[in-house]
Amino acid sequence: MLSNTPHDDFIESRKDIDRKEIRLQLFTYDNPFDFFRHEISENPYIVKTQHKLRKAFSEGLLGIEHYLMAATSLRPLIDEAQDLDEITRLFSQQKLAMRPSPHSETILRSMIKDPNQEIALYAAEGLNTIENSFLTKIDRVKKKLLKANKHIFIYYYLLGCCYTAFAHILESQQLIKIFYINQAIDNLIIAYRLKPMNKRIKLALAEGYLLNGNYEQSLSLFAFLYSIGFKSSYVLLKMAECHYYLKNYDSVKTILSILSQHDISGIEYAEVLIYQWIL
Repeated sequence: MLSNTPHDDFIESRKDIDRKEIRLQLFTYDNPFDFFRHEISENPYIVKTQHKLRKAFSEGLLGIEHYLMAATSLRPLIDEAQDLDEITRLFSQQKLAMRPSPHSETILRSMIKDPNQEIALYAAEGLNTIENSFLTKIDRVKKKLLKANKHIFIYYYLLGCCYTAFAHILESQQLIKIFYINQAIDNLIIAYRLKPMNKRIKLALAEGYLLNGNYEQSLSLFAFLYSIGFKSSYVLLKMAECHYYLKNYDSVKTILSILSQHDISGIEYAEVLIYQWIL
């Protein structure tokens, strides 16, 4: 058997070096298991979002094991898929304050717990802006109600809608949420008594009862609205929601089957619900 020539030894050595360089490009450590043996604090670059994680890997700042660990995490992706740069941009344009949602409120409340004091303070200011915007609207309607001489039902209706919208974004503050839902229902009941045949008031009151857990009363109002053809697709979806909470699962399937024949393009999550229940 012939022994390797110096040239062959050089080629084999070069291949070993190339393989090692490739491994170092993929992994943070020469031995991938060192990722589990070392403390995270040894790496000063701590990634907060998956978007930044992908960017850090593509730039060669972190090895692929960081990405694999995050990609196979059992935590919901929505918990970490928060682009702080995007949130900052939205704040600068005041979009969160103008069009707040339960999701934006949840993001801000999670940011308050951030160890970075600047981020926590920024989130607190954002929540304060959202809450103040709702309270300002409510106060404005109250002042108009005190001065109103006619069409008083409109102001009670608007007050109820403001309270309902505020309650919608308070998912993580149940006690305060219940308080504002009750305020909404009290004002909508007054509007309903003043104008019992108004369809918009009926719809707003039905949504208030649904939030309050009064599913039978809510279902009755939604059923009436469907019978007169008012916002049929949306009302059907709400009827299905009422039946779900009442544990009438056969009724849920029946209603969603009817809803599948309607135009649901403008109703969020409607298509997903129909797919899960009847397809």
